[in-house]
Amino acid sequence: MPSSAEPSDYDAYAEHPRYGKRPRITGIDPQEDPEKGLLFWISPPECRIPYTAIKADMDRQNITAFPIPWYFDQRKICKDCERPFIFFAEEQRYWFEELGFYLGTECLRCAKCRKEKREKAGRIDPPPEAPL
Repeated sequence: MPSSAEPSDYDAYAEHPRYGKRPRITGIDPQEDPEKGLLFWISPPECRIPYTAIKADMDRQNITAFPIPWYFDQRKICKDCERPFIFFAEEQRYWFEELGFYLGTECLRCAKCRKEKREKAGRIDPPPEAPL
């Protein structure tokens, strides 16, 4: 298990105001097992960052198909600024368990571009404890 990402691996990633720009290593890396119903369909393998999983509360998810047992940090590219960013497992937990977003909801923008989009639309920022 890696203890942290190589310093240069995430240097170009967009900074998240709460989590930074490097994966949050938990040491947990469960594998999919369709036989047992362990499907991570919202975290495709090519986006999933190994050893960053956190346990999901499947009873709190607003599911469209199948609940997921784990959230992983995911590599993404921002739709607006085209910079790479991480959609952190903690953010996913907040979106899907606290805010009640459908599990199929995809994070398309980095935190900075999401904030700019909200400001342009005249929406207020989320509360300070929210992961943005």
